[in-house]
Amino acid sequence: MGHKAGQSFFDTKRSWSKRKDNLLKYYLTPYLRKIATLRAPICLVDAFAGPGRFRDGSAGSPLILCEAAKQVLGAAGSGRVHVDCVEPDMELHAQLLGALAPFPFATAHRQTFLEFLPGLEARAQTESVFLYADPFTVDGLEWAAMDRLFALVQAGRSVEVLLNLNSPAFVRRALACMSVEQRDGLDEEDESGPVDGDEGLATTESELNRIAGGTWWIEILRTSDSFPAKVEAFTSAYCTQLRTRFKEVCSYPLKAQPNHRVPKYALVLGSRSSDALVLINDAMVRSREAFARLAAPAQPTLFETRPRELIPYAGDADKLVSHHLVGQMARGLLIRAMIRASPGVFSESELRQAIQRGIDGGGILTSTGKKRINDQVLVWRIK
Repeated sequence: MGHKAGQSFFDTKRSWSKRKDNLLKYYLTPYLRKIATLRAPICLVDAFAGPGRFRDGSAGSPLILCEAAKQVLGAAGSGRVHVDCVEPDMELHAQLLGALAPFPFATAHRQTFLEFLPGLEARAQTESVFLYADPFTVDGLEWAAMDRLFALVQAGRSVEVLLNLNSPAFVRRALACMSVEQRDGLDEEDESGPVDGDEGLATTESELNRIAGGTWWIEILRTSDSFPAKVEAFTSAYCTQLRTRFKEVCSYPLKAQPNHRVPKYALVLGSRSSDALVLINDAMVRSREAFARLAAPAQPTLFETRPRELIPYAGDADKLVSHHLVGQMARGLLIRAMIRASPGVFSESELRQAIQRGIDGGGILTSTGKKRINDQVLVWRIK
């Protein structure tokens, strides 16, 4: 059969893939601790698993899921968690079987994600489902099929998705489908070549409709906006669609280089829980901080030379508090409102510190009249 990316795709893990996997690691540990309190069986799904391990020895996402489950739940909880890894390619599936051998709670399924989905819908009736979808380009994603799983959230089921959305690939292929030439996105390329490597894969309008879940993407492509703007608009609109099912949705752009205008892809979370929003935000902040360290100049400089999106100012957190604190709000609700507005910028603790600065400075009052408060206490600004 052969993987669309070619076998060389799994030779070595690229820098942005390492950051993506680290972000998954950052999130999984606190997520599993939280979800374990529900006492229901836990199903972790890697929808586009690959071989499990790169040829350079780097662990792929299947092993990241397995190691996190083993670390958090341990032997005592091994009967409550199952990791399902989906890979249709015969050669990659054989490698995946070997990689998963040390984990008796993991299964390698030789089928496509779309073939696997109906069974997952049935399991979601009684299990807490975490779906990690990281496809090569955008092939294998069909909104209607995934939405049948997502719709279970409204019925009170525990379903969460972390999707690596290759918006640049979709936009490029949509432009080709519509015979629109756009050359202002050349800075998306670096030494690794095109952002997705799928420039030779043709896509029909009906295929794009199935991926996006409608024709809404066409209006985005018809605008005179730049390529980076179209990529951002597509990601935003996809997130809006996810919000029809999930209470909390946010995205984080993963770039190869700080100066690039176009990310390699957007990591998108859909969850019913505001706790998940806080957890993924803190994971995004850790990822951004790691990226900032890589972008640091070799020699110290008098002034900060890195982009503000990498090194946000503490004063920006104070401005967020001022903007989002409308009337009386519980501190916890205020923190979540700020995270929704600016995911991946400030951690929960940094936002809590910004609120505390307002309280200590006398600009924010509390319902208890005390300066040290918890997330349930109401706060408001002095008019």
